[in-house]
Amino acid sequence: MIPLTTVLVVLALGLLILGWRGRIVDRGVYCRKCRFDLDGIDRATRDACCPECGSGITEPASTRPTLRRKRWGALVPGVLLLLVGLTLSGIAATNNTAKIMALFPDRVVVTMHDLGFDAAFTEIATNRLVRLKNPLSDETWDGLIADALAHQQDSNTAWDPRHGEVLANALIDGRLTEDQILGYVRLAIDSYAEFPATLRHGTDVAGIEVMHTSSARVSALTSHGTVSLGGENLMIWKTITRAGLHDPEYSAEIDSTSGGIFSVPGPKGRSMGGSGGRIPLGDLDWSRVEPNTDVTFFVEYQIEVKASFQGEAVDRWTQKNTGTVRILPADAQLVKLNTDSEIIESFRSNPHVRVAPLYIPPPEERNAYGSTIIPLESDFINSELPVALAGDLYVVHDGQEVRVSGISAPASQGIGIRMFNWRVDTEDGVDEAMIQSWLDAGSVTLEYRPDPGIAEKTHDIREILGVPLRFSDVPVTAEKSPRQGYSNEPADNETIARPIDD
Repeated sequence: MIPLTTVLVVLALGLLILGWRGRIVDRGVYCRKCRFDLDGIDRATRDACCPECGSGITEPASTRPTLRRKRWGALVPGVLLLLVGLTLSGIAATNNTAKIMALFPDRVVVTMHDLGFDAAFTEIATNRLVRLKNPLSDETWDGLIADALAHQQDSNTAWDPRHGEVLANALIDGRLTEDQILGYVRLAIDSYAEFPATLRHGTDVAGIEVMHTSSARVSALTSHGTVSLGGENLMIWKTITRAGLHDPEYSAEIDSTSGGIFSVPGPKGRSMGGSGGRIPLGDLDWSRVEPNTDVTFFVEYQIEVKASFQGEAVDRWTQKNTGTVRILPADAQLVKLNTDSEIIESFRSNPHVRVAPLYIPPPEERNAYGSTIIPLESDFINSELPVALAGDLYVVHDGQEVRVSGISAPASQGIGIRMFNWRVDTEDGVDEAMIQSWLDAGSVTLEYRPDPGIAEKTHDIREILGVPLRFSDVPVTAEKSPRQGYSNEPADNETIARPIDD
């Protein structure tokens, strides 16, 4: 506000000076005191005086060569601008800008915004965009949208989240044209790929992760966790289609798809999501790759923004990223097993890892994927992990143990939830008697056993907890419980893992 009030006061003073000085209406010799025309009067004598007021007119300073008339067209606006400038300065000095601005009608606020009055834009973005009663006019909306899109495209300027508020609400309200939606969506998403830093020579698979984050040029004053379009929630889908090496030239087809909601973060945060995949390297001619050298990997993927899960695509585009990977000798130790006593004690005294009850669906309700069927599902929850996990989960019961899933989780200060399931080949069939024994018992023991081979198949895990964990008395149920919100504190039906004593 200070720059604007300064401009107003300076402009007002200029108009006042111009108006008070006036314009020239005549030229000649005039009495400085009363402005009487002295033309024809002898001013050379010592006692020469003005016939009108009697003032002496012999000195040069006693007369003037022009006659001026005040410019009221400049004086009146100058006085008004001075009053406005001083009033606004007082408002700013007393921190009442927002309260005063809220009292002005839309026309005044919009005009002040067009003049560059910053507080007016704040008032529009914080109070008037989502006003249900007497909403902003379509003309005002169109101007705000045009300004916001132009600002979003100008990467040389720092992002103003007030423009993000305009665009997010315009999208939700259906005010953007098809072309405007495409421009907004493309600039709203940043994507990139993460490759492993190292791989062992001869490995059969390499883990990759394709990430998307909300662009810095989309954040708003308030976060919009789910953005809708035409009543349907917008979704972001990423599909990894092909990946491999540039030199030596090698590629493999991949079909890895994951989705998430299209969200707009607040001014200080950015939302993100990842889509994991594995590059099969079994057909790579490793004789063409020298150990202790760097190779360039690539990944190609499609990003699609859709209205709801099954809705039509709003926009889609393909992207290709590359990354450098160091190839280590075949006998190199790629993954470190962490057996530090303090780390182990942390797992003993904190609920870093826990699982939800094991759900056994009835045979007729079991999901099937390709040639496999899923007779067991559950959630693996990790919280504030001091070291990563990568290994196998085993159900141990009545003298039998069955591997039901692999699991991996990077070290993190946050909370991670992974659904794991037991996939059984349909040709082998499901041991119904064994599963029934789990249900009859009501609970089983679940064990996590570290496996460096699983860590090697990820893109970022190169150190894992080196001791097994045990989940004692994990409930087994034939009724699926609804998913709940997870926190650092375990729920009553969750089972915490503890290190297995030697």
